[in-house]
Amino acid sequence: VWQGNELGVSYLECAVSGGRGRCSAGLTILPAHATALGKALLAHAPPPVVQDVVDRGLPSYTPHTLTSAWQLHAALAATRRKGMATSRWELRDGECAVAVAVSGPHGHVVGALELAVDDLANGLHDARLLLVVAARGLSRQLALTPGAMPTGSGREPLSWRADPTSAALTWSEPEAAV
Repeated sequence: VWQGNELGVSYLECAVSGGRGRCSAGLTILPAHATALGKALLAHAPPPVVQDVVDRGLPSYTPHTLTSAWQLHAALAATRRKGMATSRWELRDGECAVAVAVSGPHGHVVGALELAVDDLANGLHDARLLLVVAARGLSRQLALTPGAMPTGSGREPLSWRADPTSAALTWSEPEAAV
């Protein structure tokens, strides 16, 4: 999504509290170069899109934000090599995240899943495993469900067959087996 002069990431946030979950649309657009979610998407974007992001500038949000083309290109290469993107204090001090890409029906990356972690040193392995399993399941479901993908592009609003933020997407954690 373009916001002003910057390519950003629009997101859907899901949180669990007291055994119940609720999805809601993000109220802000996050900068692609400063988030794990954005880097997971940029790593698989066409080179002209990445170049456009670089050409428009990479604003600094913290002392850890990637602000040069070579830093961003190195991070995107590492994302492709490792199959995951990370962000350590790049958007906000003290916030870390891991993200993996999600493929659509024809194998092209159509989105990403991100998980906030307390610390990349300790939470990276488990977060990556959870995200890879979830992303593969979602990719498989998208490939098997005709019409599951929205229409539109990043420069115009996406049109969904169903509202992904509706109350119908509220879920409960399964009861523990006794």
